[in-house]
Amino acid sequence: MTYLLITLLIQIFGSDSDEIFMVPEVMEQIKKHVEDEDRKDKVVAWMKEGKTEIKANRKTHKKYLKSLKKSLSKDHISSEEVKSIIFNDFNASKEMHTKLISLRLKIQEELKQNEWDKIISLALEPTEKRTKKNKKSLQKEKEAFEDLLQKTKFKVDEIITSSEKKEIIKQAFGVFMKEIKEQFEYNQEYTYSKNAVLRDKNATKEMLENIINQKNQVRLEVHESFHSFFKIAKENTTDQEWEAIRNAIKKMISH
Repeated sequence: MTYLLITLLIQIFGSDSDEIFMVPEVMEQIKKHVEDEDRKDKVVAWMKEGKTEIKANRKTHKKYLKSLKKSLSKDHISSEEVKSIIFNDFNASKEMHTKLISLRLKIQEELKQNEWDKIISLALEPTEKRTKKNKKSLQKEKEAFEDLLQKTKFKVDEIITSSEKKEIIKQAFGVFMKEIKEQFEYNQEYTYSKNAVLRDKNATKEMLENIINQKNQVRLEVHESFHSFFKIAKENTTDQEWEAIRNAIKKMISH
């Protein structure tokens, strides 16, 4: 049961997978390695609660994306309306992470060190098959990610007639692309094998919050660069160009 970032949509707008629960086959490992039934039942129940929180957040995320796409269909959508939708989604994700940190702390407290080590072992030393599968999946995701951004950039270049305004809009979109790529790379570092806090059974609330806060800051910069691009594009296009830009953005967030 591994929660991965699997679409550009999630990468940009933040219905994030949760790293503190990101262990391969975690439920099976808990059932196999926790020594007594009472503690096992508690840990399984908390994991299921965490899964429910993640599922509910993804449902909320889809609702906000649907709202964003609907707003993009309007001729007179304001940049502040877009900003409000994106940041409401962002705040919902932050609330989810607060709940998940609380659950992780309960699980840590309930498990013995040897049980913890066995449960996360597949995340620290994945099988060759899993390593190849993950590498292939990430490469495929990254290529799709790059292709979609380039297509959107090309569309902007194709739509705008004024050379001066085209450069202004392309520059704003370039900042947006840069922030997304940095977030993509940043996310790859938050695995159990690469991050000492994630694999630490005795990680404190503050340590876990620091991880989430760092990732939220990176995501916030992506949101702000998107809002800036949207505002600049709206201010520097004709009505016909703006409609075409909005349609290009809708296609981008529909993937």
